[in-house]
Amino acid sequence: KLTYYDLRNLPEPFLSLRRCWNTTTQKWLMPTDPREMDYHAFRQWETITGQPEKYLLRGNWWLGLWPKPAVDQQGLRVNYTAVPPAMENADDIPDFPQEYHFALVDYALSDLYSQQRETKKALKYWNQYKGYEEGLRQYVERRQALAKLNRM
Repeated sequence: KLTYYDLRNLPEPFLSLRRCWNTTTQKWLMPTDPREMDYHAFRQWETITGQPEKYLLRGNWWLGLWPKPAVDQQGLRVNYTAVPPAMENADDIPDFPQEYHFALVDYALSDLYSQQRETKKALKYWNQYKGYEEGLRQYVERRQALAKLNRM
């Protein structure tokens, strides 16, 4: 019955929303934003109930559905990117492919040499890091977590 759901309650720390699937209608929800709804929809669009057709984000954490479910809806699936777990112990390894692990080393060395004002060495490791950056960025964008949010 809620219009908005707190994404901080997902199983993995929320980073960005990818898409939503309504298992009742077997359809993807269309993304929208509050300004579009304010401009194109009914004046009090947040009070309209029915089977959700659209989703939107309010701020960083609030997933909105339109129309809002008239009853507790079971089975809205939310695909989202998640913050990877923190590496706290010496034997922790990053949660991404091993071929990108050296990117972290090159970045750290570049930063270290920059702090020591050794510009040539810093730039050498920075350029090596940049070689990894595009592949690593693409990997992170594809990283998704799936949450089945009940009671939506």
